[in-house]
Amino acid sequence: CGTPAAPATPAPIPAPTAAAKGAADPAPDCQVEVEGPASAAVGEASQARVTLRPTGAFEVNQEAPMEVAVRSDGLSTSKASYGVDDASVLAPREIQMSVPFTPTHSGEQTLEVKAHFGLCDGQACALCRKKAHLRTVVN
Repeated sequence: CGTPAAPATPAPIPAPTAAAKGAADPAPDCQVEVEGPASAAVGEASQARVTLRPTGAFEVNQEAPMEVAVRSDGLSTSKASYGVDDASVLAPREIQMSVPFTPTHSGEQTLEVKAHFGLCDGQACALCRKKAHLRTVVN
């Protein structure tokens, strides 16, 4: 009988390479833009245009769920969220929709937009989540 052998020390695990981390592939990203009037009047209907765009090689995944949630304390909207059926443009590089609103309070008001939509680049898909806002002065 001899002395038991000391357990072998495991070899260190090498750090991931740039390719393993996905550094060679750009991360999916998107832009959310909200355009509308710089000023509006209390009680008069107006509208904002929301545009969603993927960046780089990514395109809109038209099969994935999409939601644009809107919120404001001083601007009344007919709906709290918008989807694919509300899009006036639904294309690989862009989604556009109109968000009607009516100002209910004077002063600077903000329409907050939270969007999420799917992106694909032919090899992988991801969900893009972004926020944007529109500020308008209400008289």
